[in-house]
Amino acid sequence: MHTQTNSEGKVIQESFITEDAKKLSFLMNERISLGIDDNIQTCSKNQAEIILKRFFIKHKVEAFYFTKNTNANSIDGFYKAKLITENANYSVTVSLIQHSNDWLIHRLIINKKI
Repeated sequence: MHTQTNSEGKVIQESFITEDAKKLSFLMNERISLGIDDNIQTCSKNQAEIILKRFFIKHKVEAFYFTKNTNANSIDGFYKAKLITENANYSVTVSLIQHSNDWLIHRLIINKKI
């Protein structure tokens, strides 16, 4: 049984810093709840990858770091982060769920900080 480690968090962080939607999509469940600026939708991991690619084109990433990393229990994981871009600052929330032996992103929310 694979237990959640910091490896998922490292991949998430590296993916945001390098603006690599493809790498991030490898950690996604087949269906994901994706929200950008309060526009939340359920989509496939392929659709989520395209949406994130478009986001990264419009928002050049300057920094990404975790503000809270909590392994809530043995069933799911939770990450909270700050994303700083050339245009704005965002809060990022990532929820993972255990699927077979892997931890997969099932919810990713990116909201602009006011």
